[in-house]
Amino acid sequence: MDTPARPAQSALPAAGRQALALVSLGVVLLALVFGVGAQGTDEANRHSTASNALTPTPSPLAPRSGGPFTTPVDSAVAQAAQDRAGLVASLVVRASRQRPYLTAIGADASRATESKPRRVIVAVVDSGVDVTHPDFVGRIWENPHWRDGEPAPSDLALDCPGDRNGCAFVSSATAATSCGYQTSGPSGNVRDDNGHGTFVAGVVLAAATSGLGGSDAGDVDVRILPVKVLDCTGAGRASQAAAGVQYAARAGAQIIVLAFSGDTDSPALRAAVDEAQRTFGALVIAAAGNDGGTQTQFPSGYPTVLAVGGTGDLNTSGQVDYQRRAPFSNMSDSVLLLAPAVAILGPVPRALCGHRDWTCLDGGPYAFASGTSYAAALVAGSSARLLGLHQGLVPEAMRLLLTSTARPILGMRAEQVDLGAALALARGWLDEAPRDDRSLGVR
Repeated sequence: MDTPARPAQSALPAAGRQALALVSLGVVLLALVFGVGAQGTDEANRHSTASNALTPTPSPLAPRSGGPFTTPVDSAVAQAAQDRAGLVASLVVRASRQRPYLTAIGADASRATESKPRRVIVAVVDSGVDVTHPDFVGRIWENPHWRDGEPAPSDLALDCPGDRNGCAFVSSATAATSCGYQTSGPSGNVRDDNGHGTFVAGVVLAAATSGLGGSDAGDVDVRILPVKVLDCTGAGRASQAAAGVQYAARAGAQIIVLAFSGDTDSPALRAAVDEAQRTFGALVIAAAGNDGGTQTQFPSGYPTVLAVGGTGDLNTSGQVDYQRRAPFSNMSDSVLLLAPAVAILGPVPRALCGHRDWTCLDGGPYAFASGTSYAAALVAGSSARLLGLHQGLVPEAMRLLLTSTARPILGMRAEQVDLGAALALARGWLDEAPRDDRSLGVR
């Protein structure tokens, strides 16, 4: 039986910040950096007490009237196209705000040219994804067995009705009543009514494509597979997370990112993560959590998971220094890699701008946030780029490439991911490897 996870506690200094607000999943902090962010709440210490609960929201957010927002798909897609056109003018400004942390992980040195884009499927097992957001146009996974509006028979027992673009495992029986869910089992409704999953997915794309909205790096075709296991408040159960990981692996995800954490080991989730890697060959990446301590969290504590902690702290000039540990980041012995976790820019469902503590940039569907969730997302995006350029890599090889090329952080055992160095090593490594030599990490 799982116990509720502890809420994330910020250890960031107050200097240079206008405010910090704890929000969903126990692994996310909205930081008001560069004059944007979210407002604090007096409800930061309210948590779920249900057994089997996984990472309850440390800051429950008031639901919008009527439960989860619903937008007709056709009109929403049209709105996404309009949004994307309108956002082009501000792309340079937003890209400049991404540059510090993308440079810190070597993403700016990772560009390459390929004649044909190589597809990589990244599953975001989280609160869902806003598939109509302009950043995700042409970037969302489509069920290959879906034909003419109906799922065709397949050899994969995914067992998720209507899963054209992913699957949701939350239900009216397990979710907060304020969410207003009507389903009693798995469904294809992966809409994000919390915002965290959309943000994580956008950060994955930014790292994989060297920029917001996937505007660069045409040599890698990253597709996001949304798997919803957390409700509108950011709370979920380990059993739902296990089902989500199983679904993602069986649907063909090569990389699975888990941006949530809990104190207690769940045998079901452990088994699902182990199956995803050993049976289906997926690389599973998880956030270390934001308690600022050294206690092992799960699923980041599982031996087959690539656990990611965070970097980023304000220096004396008030700038974020990504060569320093983020004070809120957990640093248990299971943490193998670090990545920037402070002042990260990402997409937010437009319907949530001004709601659920999301404060969007200039009224547009983007915001800043901080937390090890986004460090894990940056590593997932880096892994997607690595795999996209070197399709033969197995999970063990990707782990080795990422950890062996990471850059030291003063006073830290774990080191910061360096995508450019990992790609350089992979090129030399695989150029010399026989095509059939699995000992060198190629299929």
